[in-house]
This record gives sequence, C-alpha cells and structure tokens, in this order.
Amino acid sequence: MRCAKAMAAIQGRDYVLPDDLKACAQPVLAHRLILGGLSLGSDRQAEAVLAQILEEIPVPVEKFQG
Repeated sequence: MRCAKAMAAIQGRDYVLPDDLKACAQPVLAHRLILGGLSLGSDRQAEAVLAQILEEIPVPVEKFQG
C-alpha cells in the first residue's frame, strides 16, 4: 500500500487507483511468493503467477445507488 500511495503522490494525486496497486504488485510481492514443485526459487515464475492473478481478478467497483 505504501508503494501505491507513493506512486499516486508522484502523479499528484492524494488517492490510490487500482492501476497504482497493479504497477506495484510485481516488484513488491514477487520475492515474497513461495512456489512449490519445479518452479522453486524462480523469480520469473513468481512474476508470471502474479501477472496471471492481476489479469484474472477483476477490479472491484462500487455501484452508485442514487
């Protein structure tokens, strides 16, 4: 979250967008994933897994009820 807040601030915003979180996800989280099997210890595999997750999970949006 701190990374996303910093990215938003650099762009002159005081709020975070889903794109800020997506941009930070791989550099911040890839080294934290522990993958089993043949991919053990592979940073590229972790980045690929995160990329797939980011593509497949839709961004939550709040529906306006007015």
